[in-house]
Amino acid sequence: SASQARTSSNEMVIERWVKGIHEYDDDFLLQGFHEQWSRVGPLNFITELSIPLIERIGTGWETGELTVTQEHFATECLSSFLTSKWRQLNNRKSEWTVLMGTLPGETHNLGLLMSTVVASLSHAKVIYLGLDTPLEGLIETANIHEPELLCLSISWLFIEKPVETENHLLQVRKELSNKIQIISGGKGTPKNITGITRMENFNDFNKWLVDFENRLETSN
Repeated sequence: SASQARTSSNEMVIERWVKGIHEYDDDFLLQGFHEQWSRVGPLNFITELSIPLIERIGTGWETGELTVTQEHFATECLSSFLTSKWRQLNNRKSEWTVLMGTLPGETHNLGLLMSTVVASLSHAKVIYLGLDTPLEGLIETANIHEPELLCLSISWLFIEKPVETENHLLQVRKELSNKIQIISGGKGTPKNITGITRMENFNDFNKWLVDFENRLETSN
């Protein structure tokens, strides 16, 4: 089928990238990222190439095929590529605002960067707070700038500390203006936190944003 053919061609692309990672060839990787981004578009680049690449790097590291250094190199290349892309998409936007952040102790930025790319496909102006944001700073920034939306990316690191994660999210919800919607995604995001919408994946996030924008337009 067409989708099977696409998957196997994506797998070939990813294996070529892994070879580039072995050789520390950042020019090759970045050129490959640009080519595929132009070919499949931002959302598919994330769902069909970035996520499988990240998983493949993880497997490569677990089996000893890739070193920690190679994993860091690859993550750094993908991070800088995604950063340059969302910043281009974010240029000169002003219709509404979305704040992108993480919880204290977050050290993994690819989830946040991929979310930010998806957020940048909307008409929103992105304010990007990055990793390991102090909770008070996050709350203060949100209440001063009053974004329509706060997005939190919570990686698998937080699976280990569910109670603390829930408490942080509840505190953020309690101290933020009710006008600010909060959504959260990533493997460490708890389920069923009152007042916080949990995103399962980037396609859902993209669809949710389209609906959210439509609602914003009709309410204005």
